[in-house]
Amino acid sequence: MAIVVLNTFEGINRLAADDATKPSELRLAINCDSEILGAKRKRVGYAKFLNNPDSSSIQGLFYWIKADGTKLLFRVSGGKVYKYQFGSGASTWTLTSKTGLSTTEKMSFSLLSGNLFFSNGVDNMFYTSDGSTFTDVSTGTPPKPRFLKTFQGRIYGAGSTSEVGTQTSGTGPSSIYWSAVNNGTDWTIDLSNPAEAGWKYIDPDENGRITGLGKILDRLIIFKQGAVYKYDGSTLTDLNYVPTTSHLSISSYKDYIFFINYDGIWGYAGSTPELFSKPLRDFVNNISGNNFVGAAGIVYNKQYFCSVGDVTTDDGETYSNCVLVLDFDNSMWYVHSFAHKPVAWTTAIDENNNYKLYFGDSNGQCYLWNSGTSDDGNPIQMVIETKNFDEGYPQVDKKYSKIYVEAKPHNGLKVYYSVDDGEWRLAGECVNTLTRFYFDPDVTNSFHQRIKFRLVESGTNIQPVVRKIIYHYDVSGGEAGKARR
Repeated sequence: MAIVVLNTFEGINRLAADDATKPSELRLAINCDSEILGAKRKRVGYAKFLNNPDSSSIQGLFYWIKADGTKLLFRVSGGKVYKYQFGSGASTWTLTSKTGLSTTEKMSFSLLSGNLFFSNGVDNMFYTSDGSTFTDVSTGTPPKPRFLKTFQGRIYGAGSTSEVGTQTSGTGPSSIYWSAVNNGTDWTIDLSNPAEAGWKYIDPDENGRITGLGKILDRLIIFKQGAVYKYDGSTLTDLNYVPTTSHLSISSYKDYIFFINYDGIWGYAGSTPELFSKPLRDFVNNISGNNFVGAAGIVYNKQYFCSVGDVTTDDGETYSNCVLVLDFDNSMWYVHSFAHKPVAWTTAIDENNNYKLYFGDSNGQCYLWNSGTSDDGNPIQMVIETKNFDEGYPQVDKKYSKIYVEAKPHNGLKVYYSVDDGEWRLAGECVNTLTRFYFDPDVTNSFHQRIKFRLVESGTNIQPVVRKIIYHYDVSGGEAGKARR
C-alpha cells in the first residue's frame, strides 16, 4: 500500500494543467491565508466601524496625521465630507462643513506643506489645514483634476475635464497640471518660471485620456487608456507598456507599484511591468467591465488587495464580492469572498499605534479588517481544493482506500473528494485534530486513476488551520498496475 502525504500548501494556480502544477499548489484557496510551515488557515473577519450617516456609497477614505500628532480619518459619501479623530472616544462620524459635492465622483486626496487637498474632477479643488475648515483653491487658474499626487514638492493633478490658460480645447483629459513649489494653493501658471504652476500635454493625440497617477523611484507614473509614461519633472518617457483601468487600484509598497487592467493585476518597479495574476486566469477573465473600471486596491501587511465584484469561474462557481489577494512576500495568490463589496480602502495607525486596514462599501458602511471571525456577523466560507493527483502514473489503475486530515481547530471542517473528475463526495466532518475517513465502498472496491480533495468550513466562530492531507492507495492485485489503453 502506498501513502501520499501533502503537508505543504501554497496559493492558487489555475493557469497550468494538473500535470504541470506542483503538488503544493491549489486549484482553490477561497478565504484562506498563509500559516507557518506551509499550512493554510481561514482568513480573519471584519466588523462595522462607526455608524452609517447617509447610506451612500463611499466615494473616498483618507488617513491624515497632522503635524501636532492628531490622527484623522476622512470619508466622503453622499457629496459630504466626514471625519473621525482617533482617540476621541466618538462612536459616530462627524459631518464637516464641506457638503454639496458630487454624489457619484470618487474623491482623490494628497498632502503638501501641512494641507490636505481634495479633488473629484467635477467640483472645485479644495483643502484643509486643520480638518475642520475647508477652502476652495482659487489662486491662479486651478484645474479640476480627478487624480492628485504629491511629487517633487508640488501637487500634481490629472484627468481634468476642462482646460486652463492657453490650452487647446479638449486636451484637459490628456494633461497633467502642477502647483507652485511647496504651495498647493497657488495655481498661477507661468511656464517660463520653474517655481510657478504649469501644465503639460501627455501625448494628447494618442492613447486616450489619463486614467490614473502613481509614484515610485522619484518618478511620476502617468497612466492613460492605452499607455503608461514616467515623468521625472522635466523628461517624459513612454514606457510602451500596459495602462490601468482604475486609478483606485493603484497602490505602492516601497519601490513597487500595483494596479489592474483588463489583462489582470500588474506590478512595476521601474523597468518592465510584470503580469502577476496569471495563476488566477479564469477569475480575471470573468471580471465584468464595470468592475475593472471601479476596482479598488491597497497594499497592507505585504499583501495587495484588489476588489473586483462578483466572479463566476469557468467551473461555473460564483464567488460574491471577490477580493483578489497577492501575498507578494510569499508569492502566493488567494481569493477572498466578502459579504460586502469594498469600493474604497485606507490604512491607518489608531490611537494605540496599531496599523489597521479599513474599507467602505457601496451602501455607506465602513468596516475594520482583522476584527473577529465573521464578516460582520456573516459566515466566512473557507474552500481549499487540491489539484488532481495521479501519483505520476495517469495510465495506472489504483484503489483509493482512506484519507487522514490534520486540522486544528477542526470543528465544522468538511472533507470532500472526487475520483476521475466525478462528482464531489462527502467523506465526513473532522472530529479530531487528525481525523480518518474511509472512501465510499464503490470507490475502495474499484479502480481509478486520479483523485482530488476539497475542504470546506463555513462557520462564524473559528479559524481552522489545515496542516496535512494523507491518503492511501493500492496498485497491487487484480487489475491494479496495468496500463489502460
